[in-house]
Amino acid sequence: MPKLADPPAGQPDRVRAAFERALEKKFPQVRELTEKQMESLLLKLIADQPADGFELITGLGKAHFKLKGVGEGAVYGLLSKLEENGLVEGRWRESSSTMKKSYYLTDSGTRLLKRELASAGELQGWANLVLGRG
Repeated sequence: MPKLADPPAGQPDRVRAAFERALEKKFPQVRELTEKQMESLLLKLIADQPADGFELITGLGKAHFKLKGVGEGAVYGLLSKLEENGLVEGRWRESSSTMKKSYYLTDSGTRLLKRELASAGELQGWANLVLGRG
């Protein structure tokens, strides 16, 4: 988290904590995820609410998540990889005169996600941030 200035010296911890929360809101820290972490997060997001690639990228951006070392468009490549591996299913739908591909979790994706949720405690927290629940 960036530190522009410290609160006045000698302030109680609650004042310091409030200052740090305000600073985090104004200058949020970007969370860079590895490809594996991003794949897991995408599976969790799709399990909670099927979505198209643009909706997923928008949600990730608002919650300040990005794939380490690459642009946001790389998420489409990960979605294709998840689909090729049978973890998600893409279904085309018409949306205001354009076609969009929405992604849904498959049975295989559900089984993998259950295993990953059991071993990665932060995954649920990340999903809550993207979905506006955190």
